[in-house]
Amino acid sequence: MKKNLTKIWLLLPLLMMGNLFAACSGSDGGESNPPTEHKMTATIKTAAPYTELGFEDDVAHMFSISSDYSLLGTLLVYDQSGKLKYTAEKTFRDLSNITIEAPNMAEGNYTAIYYQADIHQGEASWTLENKQDISTVQVSCNKANTVSPYSSLSVATGTFHVDEEGGAQLTLTPKTTGSIVSMQVVRSEAIKDNILSIDLQEYAYGIRLNPALSDADRYIYDSEDVRLNFLFGTEDRYDAFVLTESSVTYSSQLAAYHDNGNNWWDWDADLTSWLDITLKRGKTYIYYFDSTKSSDNFFFGLSSDFPTWKNSH
Repeated sequence: MKKNLTKIWLLLPLLMMGNLFAACSGSDGGESNPPTEHKMTATIKTAAPYTELGFEDDVAHMFSISSDYSLLGTLLVYDQSGKLKYTAEKTFRDLSNITIEAPNMAEGNYTAIYYQADIHQGEASWTLENKQDISTVQVSCNKANTVSPYSSLSVATGTFHVDEEGGAQLTLTPKTTGSIVSMQVVRSEAIKDNILSIDLQEYAYGIRLNPALSDADRYIYDSEDVRLNFLFGTEDRYDAFVLTESSVTYSSQLAAYHDNGNNWWDWDADLTSWLDITLKRGKTYIYYFDSTKSSDNFFFGLSSDFPTWKNSH
């Protein structure tokens, strides 16, 4: 009996060491525990697209005088297979940098897509569509008429890796997806009450967000005639945002209409012939027409070139 008790006491330390070893192995991520997950923190340089267009001060001023406008930033995160793993939105009213976090990121490689636009009186100007797969995700404009520069769309993409060591940091700088066209008209007595419009034969209304696509394949066009921008009544200027590739040529003309009282416009006259206008993304242009002159009354070009032209005409 004494011999058996002696054997038991000798075995106890070995049994305790075995239990301790088993406990340590389990806490290190055995099959019973899921892999450790981490977060990705994206820092967004929100002012970048407006600085690119030369419109930063105007946006900042709009925030200071009107509570109707806010900016909306949307972050989409896709895994290696192109499937959406996380999405987040952030609303803000200044142009300082913001951060958006994507939590619970498992180990792997990811693509982040960020787009930025506005909310006006509670409604977004752009709609996200087909977001579940990176091959189909796109953003389309909600507005049937012209888009103001405050509603301009910008996009940024980046890749990041999450490993067992921890999460990831990403800095995204949005780039504009279009240009600004400032329509300016000197009205004669004959058109003082007309609705004036720049008509285009083709117009991009949406953009695919997949960064693997070429520039030409990303933009989505409507083949029907559309109005780039227009002036009501006695207005003489309107600035519009135009969704455009890096460089694209449109056929356009300036036309006059009147409101027939039935929520429809009746055509009155073509003020210019059809003209080719070339827009380069990230630029600001002036489309100018002086209806009080019979000739040499039209300018279309970069806003920086307009003062020189105007002083000589």
